[in-house]
Amino acid sequence: MNSENDYMSNGYRVTPKCLAEAICYKMTDQEIDHIQDDPYKDFVEISERIMNFFGFSERIIDNILEKSERGFLYDLEDMDLVESDTEETRLYNGREWRTNYWILNKEKIHEAAKLYREGKNRNSNNESDKYSVYDDVPDGVWYRPS
Repeated sequence: MNSENDYMSNGYRVTPKCLAEAICYKMTDQEIDHIQDDPYKDFVEISERIMNFFGFSERIIDNILEKSERGFLYDLEDMDLVESDTEETRLYNGREWRTNYWILNKEKIHEAAKLYREGKNRNSNNESDKYSVYDDVPDGVWYRPS
């Protein structure tokens, strides 16, 4: 069986499940708290939609996207899960033509998904994963004599 580094470096495809796990790992507690239901389920739906744009490619052209779809990619870019790129071409009439692309950051996606699967998700909503140094302090410490 391949090691996790082989998995990332051999160019394995990003799946909607993998992207959803990466998004879960990258989201903050405040962002997740705004989601009513299971955030992972919502992220899988969003990831399926995003991966439909990419298909079997790692790069898509920006002009195929609607404004709302582009917004998802800007959010993923803020999480460092996708990158944008611009290519300039000189036309026959001498004008410059810019083409904008979105590129999957496969290594970062796989890395974040791996951390999510390992349970090291710093944004976990599981109460057993949340620990405070104050949990071990006895209640009596907090009372002052009047």
